[in-house]
Amino acid sequence: VLGLRFNATGREVRRAYRLLSLRHHPDKCRDPLGKGAAKRRFLEVKAAHDVLAGGRRRRYNRELADAITREFLSGAPVR
Repeated sequence: VLGLRFNATGREVRRAYRLLSLRHHPDKCRDPLGKGAAKRRFLEVKAAHDVLAGGRRRRYNRELADAITREFLSGAPVR
């Protein structure tokens, strides 16, 4: 949603969020018919930022890496 690499830094996450939130903010939309689409896109950008900016991102990445390692070592699929 933010167009970032998997290993993006916190600074890159903030910059992408700032640019996209300004671009898709419903109050900045000049087309009255496009306000609904702008609001949906803005909320997607905000949700992506909330996930990536917090500690949940690091925890998710760590848990994913652990699950992949377990799957690789045991040969059993991760559920």
